[in-house]
Amino acid sequence: MDPQDPSGTFLVSDFSGHGFNAATVTNTSSRSLTVQFTTVGATSASASATLAAHSTQEILSLFGGVRTLSATTLLVRASAPTLLVTTALPSTPVGVTVVPVLDGG
Repeated sequence: MDPQDPSGTFLVSDFSGHGFNAATVTNTSSRSLTVQFTTVGATSASASATLAAHSTQEILSLFGGVRTLSATTLLVRASAPTLLVTTALPSTPVGVTVVPVLDGG
């Protein structure tokens, strides 16, 4: 599996219907970054937050538009292409289930 490249746009979707154990955004830049979150679907919520240089935050701590990412699709856009988005599917114990990347990477 190839490591993820930073980008400016990501789509986070709970395709499994089980939510995530973790969902984070990471700013790989030496400058702060504005991150815009927008839900996709029947209900719409949108907000932006500032992500400090070289920092990682939980998506739900930055975006109060939803309480959970379970059964949610979220468009994540950054003011520069220096963002990483990482999710972990639920597993018991936490962290032992490997799911192949969907883009064939």
